[in-house]
Amino acid sequence: MFEGIKIRKVLQQSIFFRIFFKIFSSGTILAHIWHTFGTVSYLRRKYVYVIICIVVKCTTNKERRFMKLTKEQTQEILKTIDKVERQTEDFTITLRRARRAIEMNDQSATELLLTAYEQKERSTLLCRALPIYSPEPLLREKITKALTDAASAKCGYTAEGWFCAVIPTLLPKKRNSSTGYIKEIMYASLERFFMDKPIRRFGKCTVIFRHVYNRDNPKRAWRDHDNIEIKTVIDAIALFVMEDDSPHVCQHFYCSAEGDQDKTEVYIVPQEEFLMWCKMQPSIPDNGMKLYDSPPQKQV
Repeated sequence: MFEGIKIRKVLQQSIFFRIFFKIFSSGTILAHIWHTFGTVSYLRRKYVYVIICIVVKCTTNKERRFMKLTKEQTQEILKTIDKVERQTEDFTITLRRARRAIEMNDQSATELLLTAYEQKERSTLLCRALPIYSPEPLLREKITKALTDAASAKCGYTAEGWFCAVIPTLLPKKRNSSTGYIKEIMYASLERFFMDKPIRRFGKCTVIFRHVYNRDNPKRAWRDHDNIEIKTVIDAIALFVMEDDSPHVCQHFYCSAEGDQDKTEVYIVPQEEFLMWCKMQPSIPDNGMKLYDSPPQKQV
């Protein structure tokens, strides 16, 4: 009930809501939420609270105009929200089963924890795709900025002069996931890094993807390399640091390793120095290679 009171206070502070509520208070969705909010589940209250707060904040500014969703957009976003709710409920049930299995020292606990991990990843990817349905440009920009600020890729050059980008998450699977958030992270991070720096473009090079998995997770959580979406990352990096990404000048290499957290390391290495990187790879520390703002001057 406390959450419901907080939401009412937030909504009451919005002139947009007061006008909207007076006009449409006779049985509309918003009025229905207003009167029945205390009866929905705790988890759903959290989701609705976040969504309403963002919408209210973006519509209280007098310079911002509210843009109505089309019928198709409304149906699509409601379908997506339904999927998120179902997956969240499944995730909660799986966690409860995993807790019981751990308490009983049941061997199925590991499998259940892996299932919970996959369910959470799927729902998170769906949530990241939700803002694309919004017709409000400022809302879209706001969420994109929040995403890149919270999960920006760390960019720089190694002591050997190789370019490196460290993405603070594993890349999604092909076909089954939305890659929009990875695209936003990469382009925003690269633009920010090269804003006041000269660009070094690599000619014949090897693009290396080093998928780092949290060592506390079971080995079966490791993915096959051919099931991981990498095109979005290559397109972004090629735009900034590569002369060309066609097959006759660009090679690909994939490997996996364990570390203290899930992440993806991408290296751009000249082809003649690829074997040097391979020899160094097993000794890369958990926090990655030390990165510099500019490539070091090589001694002649």
